[in-house]
Amino acid sequence: MAVAPGAIDAPRSPTTRACPPSGWRRCGRGSWRNTPLGRLGEAPEEVARVITSLAAPDAGFLTGAVVPVDGGALVT
Repeated sequence: MAVAPGAIDAPRSPTTRACPPSGWRRCGRGSWRNTPLGRLGEAPEEVARVITSLAAPDAGFLTGAVVPVDGGALVT
């Protein structure tokens, strides 16, 4: 099992470092604007929730999958 995060809003990420201090929401650069959700992921909470779900007993029969956590970037 693997989790594949997409662009995440983290202080040290290249995506947010390229933006002004006012934040990425005002930054005109980045492929995140083209995702269906139109935003970056909120780290680490959104990725952690997916990992927690995959570790739960209800996911016990799920094997060998790569789960993208990318706001739909792979489908656009």
